Formats: sequence, C-alpha cells, structure tokens
Amino acid sequence: MKCRVVFSVVSLLGLSLILASCGGGSSPATTAIAYVANSQSHSLSVINVPADKTVASIEIGNSSFNSSTTASYPSGVAVTPDGSRTYVTDAVTSVWVVDTGSNSVIAKIVAGSGPEAIAITPDGKSAYVTSITCGAPSCPDNPPPLASVEVIDTSSNSLTATITIGTLPTVQTPGVLLSGIAISPDGTRVYVSNVEGNQIWVIDTASNQVVATIPAAVLGFVGMSISPDGGRLYAASVGNPSVVDVIDTKTDTVATSIALPGSDVPTRIAVTPDGTHAYVTGETGHVWVIDTATNATVTTIPISDGQPLLDIAFTPDGTRAYIACGNNNTIYVLDTGTSRILSQITSAYPGGVAISRPK
Repeated sequence: MKCRVVFSVVSLLGLSLILASCGGGSSPATTAIAYVANSQSHSLSVINVPADKTVASIEIGNSSFNSSTTASYPSGVAVTPDGSRTYVTDAVTSVWVVDTGSNSVIAKIVAGSGPEAIAITPDGKSAYVTSITCGAPSCPDNPPPLASVEVIDTSSNSLTATITIGTLPTVQTPGVLLSGIAISPDGTRVYVSNVEGNQIWVIDTASNQVVATIPAAVLGFVGMSISPDGGRLYAASVGNPSVVDVIDTKTDTVATSIALPGSDVPTRIAVTPDGTHAYVTGETGHVWVIDTATNATVTTIPISDGQPLLDIAFTPDGTRAYIACGNNNTIYVLDTGTSRILSQITSAYPGGVAISRPK
C-alpha cells in the first residue's frame, strides 16, 4: 500500500513537471489588460497580460451597436481609471464605449468629424477628444472646418462642450490639425498639439477654455506624454531635426529640446509610470529611450524592420511596453529592463494602445 502511495505521488510530480515544461498547467495571473484598436478590421482587441493572449475581439462599427452599417476605423483608445469602460475613437464621426466586464459596446457618441486622439481625466468623469467641427454635417468651406476638442461626460456618455482651437490648414494657408493629447495628473489641464505647426494649447478643465499657447522652435508635433508628477510635458516633433521638447508645465515654456539621433521620424511618445524614461516610437521601426533625469537619449531599440510603429503603452508596473505596428499586423511586447522583445501578438493592423489594471 505504501508503494502505491509513493508511486502515485511520484507520478503526479512527474506529470506536473511534464506539463510545466510543455507549457501546460494554469496561465499566469492577469496583472493588466491591454486594449488595442485595429483600424482595418474595425475591432478592439482585449489582451491578457502577462500571458499575452487575445481573449476577446470586439467589433467597433458595423453591427456592434445597431443593425445599420457604420463605417469605422478604430484609432485612439483610453480606459477609465477604474477599468470599467474603454473609449475608442473611430476616425470617422464617433466615440464608441465598451463595457469591459461584458466586452460589449454599450454606447456610441457622435463627436464631430475624424475623432482620433483621446484622453480621460484622472477622476474618470470626462473624456477629451481631438476632432474636426464646423457646425454643419458636411463641413462646407464656408464656414471652414475647425480643429476642435470635444468633451464627453462619461456618466451620461454625451457631449458637454466643444473647444475650438483653430481653422484647418488649406493649400493656400497654414492652420491647425490636432495630433496629440495629454491630461495633467491632477486633471486641471489638457494639452493638445498641432502636427501642422509648432503650437501646444493648454486647456483649463474647469472652464474648458484655452488658457495658454506654448510655442516651440520645431514644427510638427506627433505625440505628447506627461510626467507622473505633472511637472514636465514631453512632446515629440517631426521637424528637421526630430526632437522631443521638454515643457515646464508651471511656466508653460520649453525648458529644453532633446535631439533624436539617426534619421527615423517619431510617431508617438510615452513616459514610464515611474517617470524615469520616455520612449519615442519611430516611422522606420525604432524606439528611442530618453533618460528624463539627464534629458539625453540613452539607447535606440530596433523593433520592426522598416515598418512604422503607431503607438506605445506601458503596464502599470512599467516592466513591459506594448508597441503597435500596423503594417506587420503585430503588437510587440518589450521588456523595459533588458530592452528585448518578449513576444509578438498577432493583431489585424493595430494602432492605438491603452493598458489598465484588471477590473
């Protein structure tokens, strides 16, 4: 009888070792959820971290909200601080609201034309979206289309304000085309940038009015990210040379500019959760890593071979970065400690990425 018991224990131990070596057994506990907008498949991917498995694909557009066909090219993603809702811009006319508990669309909010960049206030009460407005559905030349920020009340999922920034550019005249958005950690300020010029506008969230304009030397801002303490705003631009402007948010002035080495052109930027580094993605597949203490580029990491990187987001603990490459239909998972690719997740033309703790 004793021999049988020993044999059984040894057998179970051997089986567990075999399962572990073959990848069997239970998956690691979920520490975060990544939400990825897929513009060409009109969907939102839900990915478990650190298993890096796509657990759901939510249709954004078409029949996901009603029986009618709706054009949709999901681009921007933001998650409420409590992780209960994900807001997705469709680059056409709307912002789609996803319940993360059921992974289903629960609302569709009309938000001008071409809504793209989106950010949610730290209290979760408002979402700010870059868009184009004109006061008429077809945006005729008179009145001209306007670069604007739409404000959404997340409790009612309705528009509460439209903040006009400037007139869109034409062949004859320069103008404003909003490209990036960031919100201060205390929720009092929203920053939006101009990809056609050298301006960043500061919006007071109490009044929803522009309270300052920050000029920079280089044209073409493509993305912004703010430090965890709110003291510095990092803005990447595609000028010649490409730089990251470091903006003092107390004075709304450029404190310094960091030149990005090489010939790649930046696409997006994100500051790590601990504020020690800023990661800048590039059009030809590189990521620059900036030390925020020295304001210097410390390394350049090759990610995709010559293909543009469209967005980057960090896990809450900062140990991983999820980087979208649409042309490769891939989300690259980067170990921020070793600067090595941990895994590659297949996704149908991924673009915007947002990550939250599991609900």
